[in-house]
Amino acid sequence: MTNPVDTETVSTARPHTATRNDNEVVFEIKELHVEFRTGQGTAEAVNGMSMKVRRGERVAIVGESGCGKTATLLASMRLLPRKSVVEGQSVDQV
Repeated sequence: MTNPVDTETVSTARPHTATRNDNEVVFEIKELHVEFRTGQGTAEAVNGMSMKVRRGERVAIVGESGCGKTATLLASMRLLPRKSVVEGQSVDQV
């Protein structure tokens, strides 16, 4: 049997009060392209993806299976295998 949530004891989130500029970009990808080279040819995983994340923002990357979500994030962390080709204007993290 589950107990109902006691709304009086649930804490509420407080507004973000950073001393820094909340418009500051802390993570940016520009025109990211990722390809994987195999014995059967080249497979394009990401084609021109761009995004900015500003201080205090939360981002979720969603999409169908095989659309490049994992390849995008692995490329941004420089964790893709050697058979991959990563190109773009910039992948910057603060």
